[in-house]
Amino acid sequence: IMTSSTTTTTTTTGNSFLAQLVALLSSQSEQRQWSTARLAEEVIIQSANVLTACIDNTSDFCTQSRRSAVSSMLSSIQAPVEFLVAPLRNSEIHLWEDATVALSNLASTLAREEMEDISTCQLQGSFDLIQLLLELQAHPVHNVALPVLDVWLALQDISTADRHASLTSPLYMQLVEVILNRVAFPSTFVSWEEELEIESSDFDEMRRMATDVLIGAYYLLRSEYLETLANVVVATSSDDWEIMEAALFCLCAASREACARVKSVANALSSGRDSP
Repeated sequence: IMTSSTTTTTTTTGNSFLAQLVALLSSQSEQRQWSTARLAEEVIIQSANVLTACIDNTSDFCTQSRRSAVSSMLSSIQAPVEFLVAPLRNSEIHLWEDATVALSNLASTLAREEMEDISTCQLQGSFDLIQLLLELQAHPVHNVALPVLDVWLALQDISTADRHASLTSPLYMQLVEVILNRVAFPSTFVSWEEELEIESSDFDEMRRMATDVLIGAYYLLRSEYLETLANVVVATSSDDWEIMEAALFCLCAASREACARVKSVANALSSGRDSP
């Protein structure tokens, strides 16, 4: 799909192949009469996996053919095509977990590999993809939410001066709230021996991987990060201990960086320098 070619035939074939995959991962696929539900799920999984592999192959990076393909996919997210959106909705309705995982991997790979362009929101559909990723980040299934964390790490590598304004503080305030709820213990949690909803290893991995994202959020939001989470701790009822604990975890995740900045500010004030 993504490989550039000097021949018109190859380019036309690649565009046609991309169009077919997008169609299979859009609202058009919902209108087809598949022989079995399993086949419909398998079509989503295989189409998403093929497209993910193509995007992950960066040998054609910065070529016009790749830019055109990426632009086509992003612009197709909105209605009426609903690329990614429609199959995700269908997968959730039918509880097709493997399909949802494959779609999350595809959306995350697309955003991660094309972050320089997506972060400016100049391509139609860029912000739609970011909003979709926020929804996937909140997903209760571990393997759906986990790959999305790499997207935010990729975004952190882009200077805020080079990003669209909506992908700075406004996005990260949303992201902190999403991660806070995502790393919280289940509301029914008593002990890991009795827990049936999640595995302790998945829970620990999510918190470990989320830490770098939270640190990045702190560097962007600074005092707003600390105030928001402190307010959650103060305002949350003890009956909702899992939310309070998650807020404390998020505070602890950036504690070293916050303490270092406090010391830096204190040193600057004592020496008469401007605080950082």
